[in-house]
Amino acid sequence: MKLLYKLIFVLTLLVTNYSVAQGLNDIEKDSIVKIKNTDLSLIYYKKTTAVWHNFANFYVVEPTKNWFIFLNSAELLVEVDYKHKTFYAVVEDELTGGYKRFLIGEKQFIAKLLDSRKGCYFMQKAIKLDTQYFDLSFNKIEQVRIGQPYGEIGLKTSKRNIIITDYKLNYDNSEVIQSIQYPGEDSVNSNYQTCYVKGDFDYSISKTGIYNLKKREWILPQKFNTISYSKSELITNPKPTNLNQLNSQVWRKKQGKWEMMSPSYSSIEKIGNIYICTTQQDKYSQSSYIILDKKLKPIRVNDFYNFDLVESTNKSIKITPILSKPTSIFELDFKGNIINIDK
Repeated sequence: MKLLYKLIFVLTLLVTNYSVAQGLNDIEKDSIVKIKNTDLSLIYYKKTTAVWHNFANFYVVEPTKNWFIFLNSAELLVEVDYKHKTFYAVVEDELTGGYKRFLIGEKQFIAKLLDSRKGCYFMQKAIKLDTQYFDLSFNKIEQVRIGQPYGEIGLKTSKRNIIITDYKLNYDNSEVIQSIQYPGEDSVNSNYQTCYVKGDFDYSISKTGIYNLKKREWILPQKFNTISYSKSELITNPKPTNLNQLNSQVWRKKQGKWEMMSPSYSSIEKIGNIYICTTQQDKYSQSSYIILDKKLKPIRVNDFYNFDLVESTNKSIKITPILSKPTSIFELDFKGNIINIDK
């Protein structure tokens, strides 16, 4: 029945569109950009953009002044109504075989990419938006069994900029723990998340960046995993942190352009005016912490720049220097000043 609906829909579109436009040659356009891994293309003409189906020859979205962004991790086309600060997913409708617009956020949205399972055989990709779960066509699904998140997508408007979150993890190097209670199934924790043997992972897609809609140019190119954004500073950071890679930097605006101002670390967390940085894991699987001040210079506590342990509280940051006695702990305020020393 589903296939019949799809055939009828496509045939109807072919017939109704034949008299209007037999193909791309009959459409006024300035340029065409094919969207990879899809049957769709973006058609640009003057100040409008349309979405075209390459094989059925019809408009998925009629020419509009809205913008379109393709999120690679979920293979999802998003229509951006910048005037009203709203985002729509342009997805295939499984019932009709056509396409639909689905409201996914206002001003911003962020969504987790997960696997959902029924038993040990059935598995489908899922999107967690707010507290609800959807399949890739944005049909609502019940939370049956949700695996470990493997990526994240999102868009946020900031003046004339759009901050794009688009990354995907590859857990091929990690081994799933098999269930003892249910042989043949994956082991899950109390939150229904799939359990893995601790191992390394790679970013199979790193397409996070910042785009300026007015100038039509990338402020930061699409090559990062996540970006923490403020008016005068950016912090590029991976989620989760991979201590074998250097993916984190601090960027600051100079003469209207963003410039990388810090060395690269495995992770960076800003608390107040200081930065807690994790160094790259060495061949002995060890890493350490470095504390930077607001000028991005390492804070020296007595003879130490590197630290074994850094713990933040609501009022201070406790630091254990490398090779120190177990009872030697320094305490800093959020400006980087020493406020207490335990000996």
